[in-house]
Amino acid sequence: MSRAVSVHGAVLQEAAGERARRPRAMWRAALALAALVALGARGAAGGCGVAEFACRSGACVRLDAYCDGEAQCADGSDEPAHCSVCNRTYYGRVGVAYAVAVRSAPRAPFLCHLTFTAGGGAHGDLVQLAFDEFRVGRYEPGALDGCPDGYMQLSELGRPFTGGSWCGEADGAALYYSETATVTVSVKLFRARLGENFGFRLRYKFLAQRDAVVSVPYEAGTTYRWNGCRFGAMEAPLERGAVSPGTYCTRTYEECHRKPCRLQSPNYPGMYPRYRLPAWRAASWVLALILMFRTYRNRNVTCYWSLRQKDIPTCKHAMISVRQEHSHKMQIKRSISMASLNKTGRVVRAWRECTGERDRLIFYDGASTDDPVLVEYCGGDWLPRVTSRGPEMLVAFHSSPFSAPLRPPAPAAPLRGFELDVDVVFADSDSLDYASSKSRLSIHYFTITILWIIDDREARRCEFHVKASSSEEETNTTIAGSGRGRRGKLRAPAHTLPPNTTCTWTFHGRPGNAPRLHSPATCSDVRMRSPLLLSAGDLVWIYFSSFTQYSLVEPRRIESAEREEEGGAGATRPRSGRARPAAGACAVELRIWDGGGADEAGARALGRYCDAAPALCARAALANATRAPRPCAPPDGYVSAAPLLSLAATSRPGTATHPLEFALHYEFVDARLEGAPLPDDGRRPRALPSECARWLTTPGAFASPRNALWFGRGGARRLRCVYRLEAAGARVALDLVSATFGREPRCVTRPDALTGRLVCAPDPLDARPEDADVVDEGLVDFDGDDDTPLRVPHLRIYESPWPGYRVPVACICDNSSAPLRLESGGGALELELVARALAPAEDHRHVQFRGTWARAPAPASSPACATRRRLPPPGTRVHLLYPYSGNRMSECGETPFLLEARGNRSVFLRVWGEELPLTGGAGGAGEPPPCATTNRVLVYEAHSARLLRVVCPATGGRALQLFTDEWWGRGARPGALLVVWAARE
Repeated sequence: MSRAVSVHGAVLQEAAGERARRPRAMWRAALALAALVALGARGAAGGCGVAEFACRSGACVRLDAYCDGEAQCADGSDEPAHCSVCNRTYYGRVGVAYAVAVRSAPRAPFLCHLTFTAGGGAHGDLVQLAFDEFRVGRYEPGALDGCPDGYMQLSELGRPFTGGSWCGEADGAALYYSETATVTVSVKLFRARLGENFGFRLRYKFLAQRDAVVSVPYEAGTTYRWNGCRFGAMEAPLERGAVSPGTYCTRTYEECHRKPCRLQSPNYPGMYPRYRLPAWRAASWVLALILMFRTYRNRNVTCYWSLRQKDIPTCKHAMISVRQEHSHKMQIKRSISMASLNKTGRVVRAWRECTGERDRLIFYDGASTDDPVLVEYCGGDWLPRVTSRGPEMLVAFHSSPFSAPLRPPAPAAPLRGFELDVDVVFADSDSLDYASSKSRLSIHYFTITILWIIDDREARRCEFHVKASSSEEETNTTIAGSGRGRRGKLRAPAHTLPPNTTCTWTFHGRPGNAPRLHSPATCSDVRMRSPLLLSAGDLVWIYFSSFTQYSLVEPRRIESAEREEEGGAGATRPRSGRARPAAGACAVELRIWDGGGADEAGARALGRYCDAAPALCARAALANATRAPRPCAPPDGYVSAAPLLSLAATSRPGTATHPLEFALHYEFVDARLEGAPLPDDGRRPRALPSECARWLTTPGAFASPRNALWFGRGGARRLRCVYRLEAAGARVALDLVSATFGREPRCVTRPDALTGRLVCAPDPLDARPEDADVVDEGLVDFDGDDDTPLRVPHLRIYESPWPGYRVPVACICDNSSAPLRLESGGGALELELVARALAPAEDHRHVQFRGTWARAPAPASSPACATRRRLPPPGTRVHLLYPYSGNRMSECGETPFLLEARGNRSVFLRVWGEELPLTGGAGGAGEPPPCATTNRVLVYEAHSARLLRVVCPATGGRALQLFTDEWWGRGARPGALLVVWAARE
């Protein structure tokens, strides 16, 4: 066991003359004496080398044989009476280990200088010292004069004198590697106390700079080798920085993206020197106390490493990153009492644990000590990655003024010091990965404003503003485009955040009219967490695919990245937004607002999470080129009720020792809807969601909904939108400009040989895998009629002179049928977009339609076709002609006749002609039916628009007679039929 030891960092004010000497005077005396001894030895030696001792007999022995207690010369001239190993200069040959020791306890006061010089070439370039025994003076913890009885100091020729000292007692070997060719070991003993043993023994070796490799025989039969060298391999040298003139270890590093830069402790890989400031003398005790306080407070300030990246590629932003993952390269002194290695796990000592007796590294987020402090590190098994926000970083190394050559016990290697790896991280200058000085950047289709506020040396806040582009810009891109201006993914800042930093992300959608909130009764349909905005603006939708925060200092780990397996049975529910810590303040706090934040009027809190994760959609992180998990839905995240959403993440300990990582997906949802809400009369199939039933009375351009939350990519499974285009007293002229129904439509649009109208002919109904889970009974007749339901997305167009009654005009289901022009016979058309099984990867860009409509004049002789063709009971006889202008009843063209019974009566219809067989579903495109004309009489069930009969008209002969269903006791609704006179010739 080693007793407590220390290094004294102030010049002791000695009473004896020996203690009053200044280091420079001691250097001069030592060098002069060493030169005289060396010259005398060389003169007497004749043929002996500089690394040998010349015996009187002319024989040559090793230089360390002098006064080692054993006679190596035959005449005993290497062991003269009262000899001493002190005040001598020692040379040697490369690769040979030498030893020197003070064998007997000296009398106080005692001063001993041992100078070791590498002579170059075969005599080496650097000096390696291994302290095998060290018992010098004593250490008084907490005292300003920590080494009152004596200490050891190290100094190198040509380098500033550090003045730090080692004292106390320690066992084992500790290594020291010089930076220059000459190093002097000075041992001073001022007084000897009873019971204090003195011992000082070391080994030294001279190394070639190209072979600066540690190879130390630590114990008998044991050799430790440092795999690597201080300067790197010959073919790949390390960049150790340029030494600032007049300093001991302050260095400047530049352009570390081209070369491997390493921050090495002084004299790495050996123990590093101690540092001190000069002691103060004062005439009055008040001034003395002031100066002593200033000295104690500032005595640790020593070395600075300035990292700078000047060469930055165009459109890139540079950040400096420093780290060290290997524990054997992080041998920084922690404290006297914490020197033991009896521990488990990887630990990090930082901030409050960096007391006055510990060495430390301080990382500044910039080139000056006035910049924010990223972390204050004072020991551990590794150094977590520390990254600056810009192209400059300042690293300060402060060593405590007192220590001993501490080292781990065997079998650990006796290496000391640290080496840090430097990387240059480049990010896109227009990315959201970093916060910089106040700037405004334009990024493709959206704008980001980034603001960093610095106050009193601390980065108080970083702000990111993400502004949406218009949805038209996204629509003009290709269907396979990324839509970058409307959605994206962002992560926590790639750089380290100082303590007490709050980063905010504000998402600015395109504003619209004053919002009007709908009833939340249909939230289960669209799976919305918050009310939906019915205005000409955007909503903001965000969700997290991962969120992790944990402490590297605390023994416990907070891992909050929840997993959610696909399938539903094992899925975990999101944590509540009211999570609170058991005690104390939050280390990491996340807050989300529907609005501009805590200080904005009208902002509504969506969640606050204290050391906990928000709602997660972890399955989104599983997506790759071959895996497409179920899409995330609004309950997995957050949806605003206005075009503004903000979130703030606060890190109180800083992210260097408490990492915060998350992946957030955001999207600006276009909530604009055409026209006004269409009232529900109870006759029309309901829209899903209900807001998708629209009533358009003003001619112009229109489009299907662009709300991504209503489609598969937003978590929805089915969709039905109804658009009613109504022109009172006129006809509706519709131009369908474009329509798409998925990336791979499984349907074609073709004319029906039976009716002459466009119908949808889907592929065979053997369902694709994505359709296999559609078992909802509500989908049996999702199209709203009794025909065979279409599983593919499609658009139906209906003639609807009266609300609640309509007949199909066309059905479109492929991506090549537009443009298409249609004109109603009456005053209204209805368009119904239906998708029974939305594809998970598709949205409003893949299933959509766009068009324009205008008012067309009605026939001058028959302006009220809808009124004229609604035939009241008890009945009448109608004679139809073509051209339609042949009589008044035919002038309304293909506007349907409405035959509606009243009370408990039924409708009876007789049509002269031949009934044609139905082809068994929409889309029949077989051989033309046996009919002499292309004219048709089409009979539909009025409530469902289901085709009942197709008649080939004739003036006499056979007749078709038809009753409505309630006549046969099958119908539950009043009897009604729609009859269309579709004439072509």
